[in-house]
Amino acid sequence: MDKLRFLVGTWSGQARIWRGPDSSVDLIQTEQATYKLDGLILAIEGIGKTKSDGKVMLQALGLISYDDEAGVYRIRAF
Repeated sequence: MDKLRFLVGTWSGQARIWRGPDSSVDLIQTEQATYKLDGLILAIEGIGKTKSDGKVMLQALGLISYDDEAGVYRIRAF
């Protein structure tokens, strides 16, 4: 899991979500990545707020772990 240490921290920037072929919303997206369970899990929580009024439009949670048996990283996104 130490290979993913570069992701740890708070990240933010501009994003756009599409709500149909001709409708989009511009966001300020913030991601917070932290180790959990003594470094066994990397949790990444994202919140997207509209640029116009700061309303929360997007929330996401990703959990990354390492599968020792298969030798691969696994991600679960919600």
